[in-house]
Amino acid sequence: MNWEINPFQELYLSDSVNEEAFVELFSPVPLTSAINPLFQEGNVVLLGTQGCGKSMILRLLFPETRIAYANKKVPFPVDIRSSRFVSAGVNLIKSGICDIGQVSLGNGDDFDVEHLAYFFADFFNGLVVQDLLKTLVIINDHSDIFDGIVNAANGAKFAESLVPQDCWLGLLDGCRSLNDIQEKLSERIKTYRQWISNPDIGLPKKLATTKTTIGEPIARTVECLKRSGVLQADVKVFVRVDQLEELHQEAGEHQRRIRARFRQMLNRAFASRDLRLHYRIGTRRYGWNQPEHLIVHGSGARLEVRRDYLPVDLEDTLTRKERRKGWTFPSFAANAFRRRVQWALQPEEKPNDRLFAGIFGKQPTPAERAAKFAGNTRAPDQIDRILRLVESENWSADWKNWLGQLAAKSSLDAVLAAAWGRQTGGGNRKTANREKPPPSDDRWMKRWWKKERLMQGVLQLAARRAQRLLWWGSKDLISLSAPNITVFLHLCHAVWDLFLKEQRLIEPASKRRDLLDGASIPEDTQAAGIQNASREWHEKLGEQPGGDVRRRFIDELGRKFREQLRDDLPMSYPGANGFSLRRDELELSQNRDLLRFLTEAVGCGDLVATEHTTKSQRGERRVKFYLNPVLSPIFQIPAAHTKEPLYWSVLDVMQVAKAAQLPFAVNPRSCVGEGADLEKTESLADMVQRDEDPNQLKLF
Repeated sequence: MNWEINPFQELYLSDSVNEEAFVELFSPVPLTSAINPLFQEGNVVLLGTQGCGKSMILRLLFPETRIAYANKKVPFPVDIRSSRFVSAGVNLIKSGICDIGQVSLGNGDDFDVEHLAYFFADFFNGLVVQDLLKTLVIINDHSDIFDGIVNAANGAKFAESLVPQDCWLGLLDGCRSLNDIQEKLSERIKTYRQWISNPDIGLPKKLATTKTTIGEPIARTVECLKRSGVLQADVKVFVRVDQLEELHQEAGEHQRRIRARFRQMLNRAFASRDLRLHYRIGTRRYGWNQPEHLIVHGSGARLEVRRDYLPVDLEDTLTRKERRKGWTFPSFAANAFRRRVQWALQPEEKPNDRLFAGIFGKQPTPAERAAKFAGNTRAPDQIDRILRLVESENWSADWKNWLGQLAAKSSLDAVLAAAWGRQTGGGNRKTANREKPPPSDDRWMKRWWKKERLMQGVLQLAARRAQRLLWWGSKDLISLSAPNITVFLHLCHAVWDLFLKEQRLIEPASKRRDLLDGASIPEDTQAAGIQNASREWHEKLGEQPGGDVRRRFIDELGRKFREQLRDDLPMSYPGANGFSLRRDELELSQNRDLLRFLTEAVGCGDLVATEHTTKSQRGERRVKFYLNPVLSPIFQIPAAHTKEPLYWSVLDVMQVAKAAQLPFAVNPRSCVGEGADLEKTESLADMVQRDEDPNQLKLF
């Protein structure tokens, strides 16, 4: 084993590795949920937070990727019936297309906002058609791999059909071959880049007079390709639009307005429902989950889910649901782990997916976690310290003796027994002191009561011993990272990096642990690496748009969760590492700033949200929110959700927002809280009348 290489050094490999490496690194596990819509007709939006695997999946649409699979004699991970496709597209960051918003047409800001979108549309058309023709040439040169779906020999016939199409406004006049068309498009794209790089030259006249309509030249090109026989009639054409969130990352108001209009122009293409081509859109959640993001240019209408597009939330498909069956993230993580190690270290024997569990070992039990910082004790002062026994609680001598006996066997059991005593008072909740004798056996410790409070007991025990909660083991890494594969790789990087440093500094070469030969990473090394990774991820919260504001909220929320779990001596609410809000309350117009903020926090991956139904007789719809699990070590709270979260009102959340000094939380009384008369507040119907559709705000 090489003790100088960390297989997880590079987190974001989707755009930086070549096609051969992609074949080795790509895990097909997520395709089980995304493959059907991705390779069928209709527009598909791949949603997820940073690093969830959107760009990796979209790379399957590239011809170079398909060729690499064939060259390495690895089966392409797509059914042969779904493999008859070609694709072309634009990465909004790499292409630089958004930079067109930096130029001016010389007639004021409002004029630029209104008219630059048409140049954006024309530039987009040129880039996509150019990429499509380039792709066809590649496919034609590898006809055996692509089952002969392209015949470039019909290029002249294609040019004869395409050039006179009125959508080009004479732009292609004089072109007689596929190569001529490529050169003409390259010249136009070069003109756009020159204008963007040197805006002082002014708007080139040839651009001003031949702007094409968004999407139509692409669709006409596909139509002519099939009519001429260059492309077989049954081949699907996908248009990729990746990094769509780039249109929502500008801080300045003027640029935000311009990019919003660019987005509306793209929505116009998505809304066309043109059967000649199908869009494949990759975006982080915050690039799709606000109502204004879905407005269609020129009409004011909004894109409609399942009519104009099908959303595929990669993280939602990888998130653990109520039923364990079908949860794919653990197998995804193990497969990605094995592929990274194999690619970076090139072991003589190829490992299998069990490598991950072998290197990180089993998840510790709560008792094993507690043993790290709290051994068993018989000392009275230590017992009082770990159990927080105070005079005002009037513990009887019998109860103290019984708890002391438990502490000698298990400090954690003693903490849980003390909480049970505080909850019940020996069977009577109204009893201020413990008048009844303690139980004579362990029947008091009902299985589910104990299970739901084990981690809260560990947390309280750690706090009373001034120690940290620790995480280690393969299942801990899964629980802290799901459903984001980049978080998982980030944790692996931090742990592996610390392991390598310790091995090089402490152990002679002959005694170093060989992780590829059955050795595992020590528990303490894992715990320290995980803590480092959590701290680094917390620092990353400020990197995305509005991150500094959201981090203040997350910090206040994490502090509040920890304090509640730590100070709840009866352990009456072990689910206090999350909160739940009534959806109808959250969607009221008075609360729209908070709803927007929470939606952004979920979209950026700072919070995790899922919808649920209350267990009360009313059965109202609610949304529960949790911190991103990777932040659990930094806030020292359990990552597992073993009990219903805190049932808060909007006012409770606004108090947290106010403490975090959020801009909209100056006067929380302006919000409607639980218990208010919802009949007398503005209804959802009123919001729709004002063209505000709260149902378009997708929290997850």
